[in-house]
Amino acid sequence: MAVPTETVAADLDRWTLERLPRLNSAVLDGSSPPEAMAKEVTETLAALPDPDAWSTAEARRVLVHLSLSGASLVRHYQERGIAPADQPALPLSLVPVGTGTAPFADYFVRLASRPEIGHPVRDSYAALVRWNTPTAEVRRDGEVLGRLPGVFGDDSIRTYTGEPGEAAFLVLLKKAEALELAANTVLLDFFGNGDPAADGGRGPDLLGTEAVERMHTAGALLAGVHRLNLDFPRLPAREQLRTDHFMDVLRQFATHWSPGDIPPSGAQDVEYLKRDLILGIDFPGYFAAVRRQFPALLAEERAALLSLADRTSLPARVLAAVRDSGADPARTPALAACYFLLQVNARVSASHFMLTEKYLFKPHRQREEAGLPDGPLVSHQAGTTGIVERTLRRLLDGRKRHALTFLDGADRGELLRTAGLAGEHRASSEDTDAMVRFTRQVDIA
Repeated sequence: MAVPTETVAADLDRWTLERLPRLNSAVLDGSSPPEAMAKEVTETLAALPDPDAWSTAEARRVLVHLSLSGASLVRHYQERGIAPADQPALPLSLVPVGTGTAPFADYFVRLASRPEIGHPVRDSYAALVRWNTPTAEVRRDGEVLGRLPGVFGDDSIRTYTGEPGEAAFLVLLKKAEALELAANTVLLDFFGNGDPAADGGRGPDLLGTEAVERMHTAGALLAGVHRLNLDFPRLPAREQLRTDHFMDVLRQFATHWSPGDIPPSGAQDVEYLKRDLILGIDFPGYFAAVRRQFPALLAEERAALLSLADRTSLPARVLAAVRDSGADPARTPALAACYFLLQVNARVSASHFMLTEKYLFKPHRQREEAGLPDGPLVSHQAGTTGIVERTLRRLLDGRKRHALTFLDGADRGELLRTAGLAGEHRASSEDTDAMVRFTRQVDIA
């Protein structure tokens, strides 16, 4: 008699939470060879049923487990020189999965390719961050503004080694994306995506009171993202992500499964990408760069980004409405509100750049000066998707050079009063904790 899929999934979850971190740590400290890990992974995955037997929710959970164990095996075999450069995922071909003993990679592809899943054919940001971590709920003034679901319905966060800093990093990414999702939703639900055909040619009142309030709310939410980034390096010592662990352990799991594929990366935070398309960014060829991330995104994420491609940015639409009205730009509440929204967006970008400098580029330069070698699998000269420091700085500058920079010279106090703001968008740690919290709710069927 077949074991219920719920039981198999629960057993697999316990193994990922308890055994996988120990196995990875043992291989990393040299006390156990990769082959021993491959043997236990094979034994653990032998109970998995046919990929079509899982419910949609179970399939997503299983993809999280397979992503973590697959990335672990690929990393260790490559690091030991057992897997050749042109066959990085060789160990996965040696690991049979399920009662049908399908090769790991084949089983993964069948599960990921189910139409309602639409997952890439390797581990992903979506599985590692969004599905793995608890559901993040965003509230403001008692109203739920957004919910970014997890798929497990518990408080656990699955990591490679059990190091608290790994979980803290995933929490940062998940909560930031939840706030970004809420901000994007607040804007898109009212302003639309800039396609006149979507509403029969009758657009929203871009200069009205609701437009101003929506931009204020989005700005407050982005201030929460900014605060999360600022607070991350200041976490209690036992929760902090150590720079050496980030560079030498965590990043090295983001290696190739096939030549030229795209490993998981914060660059695949789809809500960040959507916000750039909504608010605009002065970066030639930006959407072409976004498209290069498509193989690493869920099908629904690609569709969302395509719906925003080649649309007029929100600031450009508001500015055009002001000009059509003949009003003084510096005295138009909606334009002033949009200006301060763009300002906090630039600060979010600056805080993100600060984190990459702290955890990657500055320590890499220090290591170079000391004559220390680069990362064995994932170079520290660039992000995991190959974005170098210079490009990140250009992206930051592109967000600072927004469409309303001509208001930089306006009297700040007067502009704030015009916008109806007491001050620029800022959030305290307490404000942010109240805005975004984890729940055990699972919204994905």
